[in-house]
Amino acid sequence: MAITLGEVVKGRETWPRILDTLMPGGANWERYEKKGGNCAKSCPGWTNCYGSGPGGLVCSTEWRKAEGNPLILNIVRHVLQNFRLYDRGDCKVPGKDQEIARLLAHVNREGDEASDEDFKEGGERLRLHKYRERSSKAAMTKKQDALSAGHLRCEACLIDYLALFSEVEALRIIECHHKKPLSRLKFTGTTKKSELALLCANCHRLAHSKIPPLSIRQVSARQMRANKLLQPTPAGGRG
Repeated sequence: MAITLGEVVKGRETWPRILDTLMPGGANWERYEKKGGNCAKSCPGWTNCYGSGPGGLVCSTEWRKAEGNPLILNIVRHVLQNFRLYDRGDCKVPGKDQEIARLLAHVNREGDEASDEDFKEGGERLRLHKYRERSSKAAMTKKQDALSAGHLRCEACLIDYLALFSEVEALRIIECHHKKPLSRLKFTGTTKKSELALLCANCHRLAHSKIPPLSIRQVSARQMRANKLLQPTPAGGRG
């Protein structure tokens, strides 16, 4: 069973008290953000909660039950590093600054260990996640349209993988990118094919390397710059 955040910070009596003052819970985060207050878009978990607290347990009064995985520890690290932003004046822990520094160092160590555990493979674990459903039919229809036109081309790097590999391989490489991320918009409803884009796995991950995701044009521009840097210098040219 995965270790909980409550177990991570139980080393000192003051540490849970510090986090109790920084996790107001539920919709309070959204209210603070609208007032220009506490919830910062720089938080690693922002894309999952969009200012209203994750549907799970972090940034809520139930924070102790949250799994102490690398993402959760990154959120706690962010909150501690920005204590003055998130502090609502209710932290009465003696020697507060020193205790926060100790807790931050402890969370950093736990984060390193949690990352190391990612290399332990082969065990079976059951995880339950709440997620927003995507339509596989919409993605397949988009790909079938491209196949009917005789290609499976990434819209960012413009490589036609159907020309390089078999249809089965190309279908695995090309992924369907949604231009409107559900996690940020809390969107439910229909999706038009014009709101979808076909990207290779590499460009798709590049698009989601930022919050909000990069546009197709931005991904394409970055790939073009990268290609220029990778081109060999002509003989006799300047290095």
